[in-house]
Amino acid sequence: MDPVIITPDDVAEAVRRAPNWKSPGLDGLHHYWLKGFVVCHALLARQFQEALDQKSLPSLFTTGITHLVPKDRDTIDPSKYRPITCLPTIYKTLTSILSARITRHLNSNQVMSRAQNGCRGGGRGTKEPLLIDAVIGKVVKRNRRNLSAAWIDYKKAFDSVPHTWLERVLELYKVDCTVRDFLGQCMGQWSTILCHLGERMTAAENHIRIRRGIFQGDCLSPIWFCLSQNPLSTLLEGSGRGFQLRRGGTKVTHLFYMDDLKLFASSRSHLMELLNITCNFSNSIRMELGTDKCAVLHVERGRVANSEGIDLSMPINITTLSEAETYRYLGMSQNIGVDEAGMKQSVCDVFYARLTKVLNSLLSGVNKTHAYNGWVMPVLMYTFGILRWTQTELNALDRKVRTIMTSHRVHHPRSSVMRLYLPRKHGGRGFLSALTMHNREVCSLRLRAYRRKTGHRLNARLMDLRLKRCRALLKRYAGKKYREILFSDEKIFSVEESYNKQNDKVAKSTQDWLAAREIDIIRREDWPSSSPDLNPLDYKIWQHLEEKACSKPHPNLESLKTSLIKAAADIDMDFVRAAIDDWPCRLKACIQNHGGHFE
Repeated sequence: MDPVIITPDDVAEAVRRAPNWKSPGLDGLHHYWLKGFVVCHALLARQFQEALDQKSLPSLFTTGITHLVPKDRDTIDPSKYRPITCLPTIYKTLTSILSARITRHLNSNQVMSRAQNGCRGGGRGTKEPLLIDAVIGKVVKRNRRNLSAAWIDYKKAFDSVPHTWLERVLELYKVDCTVRDFLGQCMGQWSTILCHLGERMTAAENHIRIRRGIFQGDCLSPIWFCLSQNPLSTLLEGSGRGFQLRRGGTKVTHLFYMDDLKLFASSRSHLMELLNITCNFSNSIRMELGTDKCAVLHVERGRVANSEGIDLSMPINITTLSEAETYRYLGMSQNIGVDEAGMKQSVCDVFYARLTKVLNSLLSGVNKTHAYNGWVMPVLMYTFGILRWTQTELNALDRKVRTIMTSHRVHHPRSSVMRLYLPRKHGGRGFLSALTMHNREVCSLRLRAYRRKTGHRLNARLMDLRLKRCRALLKRYAGKKYREILFSDEKIFSVEESYNKQNDKVAKSTQDWLAAREIDIIRREDWPSSSPDLNPLDYKIWQHLEEKACSKPHPNLESLKTSLIKAAADIDMDFVRAAIDDWPCRLKACIQNHGGHFE
């Protein structure tokens, strides 16, 4: 990892990404003020650099305020409280800068396992592991396959990772030694003050020292925790076990979302091996499994087989699910697949309860719209793409929403239905339609999978050509020379979907123009053909612009143009640097795959 040099631009970028009015820590400072007082960014950058070089930080910035929020009405039991820690804004800004640099290092070297979806930039969160799990369940049922799966839960995962292991994992993955020493020093100073119902439960001088676990509440915590679990993914993938979707296809050993782990194997004995690997790794880093929240499922010829719990090498017992039992994984009740009927019923109950609560409130009309779109509709949107909703069900759901609105005098029975769902800036009321949001989400997921699946087909000649040219480019731009390349490409953005089979033939004339002015270029005969996976614009930038500028349909070309200009101006430079730094890694991956596809 390159040495970290903090600049005012780094501070400005870290502050820009942060919410304006998120609860501050002991410093009482909101990010809104840091965004406004840009003149202080240079001073903050200098002080951050001094703190990093001196490997020390004032104790004020490493002290949090932990608010104890009751989960239910039982306020006697301490386990019924949810601790939420608020950290000082200055500390969160500094760790946000360090997190961006560490993430860039991890991405450029492809350190993080692809099975971990918890901290992957540009991902779809829990949707990807749930979709993979749903596909496995369908294959098992349809083809009457054998499957052994286990859901693993860690007891207080974030709060139980030893500090020694957190330091060791930074060393294992070659994080800059200055950053390692600085974070190690900060860990020794971590402390918090308990606060209940707005009143502090401990004196200001009696801080509770944090001797174990990760200091939660900043940008660095999730990536650091995922990094601490990454060796487990390496061990599981190296075991050679797992579930193979088809002969010669991809073998899935596990799915990770932060600390939520699910193991897959083709037989009970193979699952036992994966469980032993998991338990041995957990013991070695002194993390404990919550066996009461773990479960095992055995499927034989497409049907659930009842059996006793599995005894591992350590003295614990894991419950085995029967055909009638389910396990709640990432918000979905599962057995072989997702319990669709039960999930739809429970989701609709929560949806209608929230809708009624919003309509009974004293909010104004516009605020009821915002509450519906931001608090009520997300309950349904989480299931879109995972549960199979029919168009009839979604139309009925929208119709019932309008009926409930009418009963609460929010919507007149004879008013325009179309106007209810039009955006407010276009004269509508701005409510989201379940039917529209479902279709948009499903199309988005399909397009994402299509982009990953589609690629140029490579024959033996093209693979050999890619191999030779990748080796030549890697040798030509050894070291940091690749950062001096100006990558160029073209892409069509349109208001209505269209497919351009052949781009304009301007490459030759452009190269001739550059060559006439003695500008060093990678000519067409030197660039690997049929290789969108080797151009940063293809594998990173275009997709980012599509997601930012084309997430909603545009009424005309001018709207599309404005949205594209804004999306291009808002591109994070760290994102661009990571895309460029990924280029030599992709050349090496192409060489390792003998010129074939590597993703």
